[in-house]
Amino acid sequence: MIKKALVTGGAGFIGSHLVDRLIEEGFEVIVLDNLSNGRLENLSLHKNNTNLKFYNVDVSDFNSINEYFKGVSLVFHLAALADIVPSIQEPLKYYKSNVDGTVSVLEASRLAGVDRFVYTASSSCYGIPDHYPTPESAAIKPQYPYALTKYLGELCALHWGKIYGLPVVSLRLFNVYGPRSRTSGTYGAVFGVFLAQKLAGMPFTVVGDGTQTRDFTFVTDVVEAFISAAKSDVKQEIFNVGSGNHYSVNRLVELLGGEKAYIPKRPGEPDCTFADTSKIRKILGWAPKVTFEDGVRQMLENIDYWKNASVWDKKSIADATKEWFKYLGTNSEKNDIPNNQSNNSFNNIRHNINNFSNDMPSKKLFKKIFITGGAGYVGSMLVRRLLEQEYDVVVYDLYLYGEVFSDIKNTKYNANLTEIKWDIRDKEKLIESMRGCDAVIHLACISNDPSFELNPELGKSINYDAFFNILDAAKKNNIKRFIYASSSSVYGVKDELNVTEEFSLEPLTEYSKYKVECEKILREAYDLDEMEWVIIRPATVCGYTQRLRLDLTVNILTIHALVNKKIKIFGGKQLRPNINVMDMCRIYELLLTAPREKIDRQTFNGGYQNLQVEEIARIVKRELGYEKVELEFVPTNDNRSYHINSDKIKNRLGFIPKYSIEDAVKSLKKAYEEGKIIDGLNNPLYHNIKRMQEINLK
Repeated sequence: MIKKALVTGGAGFIGSHLVDRLIEEGFEVIVLDNLSNGRLENLSLHKNNTNLKFYNVDVSDFNSINEYFKGVSLVFHLAALADIVPSIQEPLKYYKSNVDGTVSVLEASRLAGVDRFVYTASSSCYGIPDHYPTPESAAIKPQYPYALTKYLGELCALHWGKIYGLPVVSLRLFNVYGPRSRTSGTYGAVFGVFLAQKLAGMPFTVVGDGTQTRDFTFVTDVVEAFISAAKSDVKQEIFNVGSGNHYSVNRLVELLGGEKAYIPKRPGEPDCTFADTSKIRKILGWAPKVTFEDGVRQMLENIDYWKNASVWDKKSIADATKEWFKYLGTNSEKNDIPNNQSNNSFNNIRHNINNFSNDMPSKKLFKKIFITGGAGYVGSMLVRRLLEQEYDVVVYDLYLYGEVFSDIKNTKYNANLTEIKWDIRDKEKLIESMRGCDAVIHLACISNDPSFELNPELGKSINYDAFFNILDAAKKNNIKRFIYASSSSVYGVKDELNVTEEFSLEPLTEYSKYKVECEKILREAYDLDEMEWVIIRPATVCGYTQRLRLDLTVNILTIHALVNKKIKIFGGKQLRPNINVMDMCRIYELLLTAPREKIDRQTFNGGYQNLQVEEIARIVKRELGYEKVELEFVPTNDNRSYHINSDKIKNRLGFIPKYSIEDAVKSLKKAYEEGKIIDGLNNPLYHNIKRMQEINLK
């Protein structure tokens, strides 16, 4: 006998895909839908299939739907009103649909004695979460009536399970996208808005600065979660359904291709959605399969679906969201679209730090921080941020690239900054300078392969031999936490797409080799029991700082585009891992404030966007807005790719990147246009190899 499944909202976006899957499984499927959001054409694949029965009914009317549940074994409840703005305008309508409708379906299911009831909940119940990735146990903080009514529906479903024994599973969905997503009605989900804009040749209306991230989850993966829940014996449980990753709106624009128009950030919207999916993976054995890039490709292949969709622009969006701002509260800080700062002055750095203040740990474990290489590319930014957070900072550096803290001399932060212009190969000076410090961040090294290879003996003496001096000084001064900046280049070239911290280390150069050796020293040291240590393996850093480097992938391509209006790309298909310097600083801050049990004896990758060099070049061209920037492709025999996976630092420490390659390019452009980059292609202060050749350090 063929089993029956009933899908409410089965003519809608997700529901129709679920119907496809159930019919494929051999079910007779009953669809209840009032077509307020759904479309019959979504079910056109089964137009003549006798195993599909469609009824145009409103699920909130119990007497109209009760008869259709007889003989049904599985119920999937997806029917709901799902837009934010109209839920603010018409809360009673939403309550009737999403709460009364759910109770009606629950009661009909109970009376029919169905075997399984799967409720479609929403991750919007978390509001603006306190933790990322967000687990099912997170606080419930709905920000608008839609989120509230979906959560109330979930409570009803679980209550019917508890009181009446109805086998209920609730799936909290995160940012579902895919073919058939809704094309009509009010202003809504980003994919539908963007695809209609692309067809119309209009710029994408990006909320805020576009760095906000979403856990975009492809619809077929979501359908498999429904099937897994229905086939399991689990009941009265809640599961997050997400991709296990999160992507910025800027990244979505990159993949879709087009110009951007910025609109104000909206109150009540989180900067990030990111599901902790460990529970569903463990209990139901479910895992997503479709990558974000492949999902977007499928959307573009089906873009004609949106040819008759409403096309939104700045004005129509402003009109549509008036009541959103009215009822959810506004202020100038929320509505401003952040600008990237050139970061050359301390005031600009303060602005950028304040942008991060809401998502970085506030509890300080240490007071005084010792930073080797603190006047370097990352260090010059990090020191400023730590001073702003009222740390005392000791910078120990040779200052080979000039004075980078002169702007601090006449500020209140100068009293908290100690600068020591010395060599890390001097052990006694290290011991003396480190006195009174609580933590060490070891950044100093001869950085990048060409600079190291210029004088391998010098490179070894600084990058490896001096490491023993620094560790000895740390031990003698009872340093509590030691943070070592290794490199993601330690993995060498890997074929796998997700190179995690567990992969074998196969360094290809002397520079990388000694990074590996220093890691080994830390791991094998027998006398560091009292000292906490952690290793970070950064991706290639990008963006503007006071001690600028223009010999790094994104920065190189940007300066060539700015100066020559031409980017020469050798090969182009090679992958490179990248991280914005602002995010790199945030990682070091997080490693200073994370509890011991989270970081001690741990190694973390630190990256964000793994992109082909060709993709990076196109981002540079697009962000600079220079139509005449030429991309010249040159064949190369070196097609090595490097890529890393940074899930561990997200899952263990909750670190979420906030700044992108686009932001880095903008910061470099702004600095260049303000005259803060002098002779960028030739100035040795911006190029490590040129500076090392110039000073002939011994």
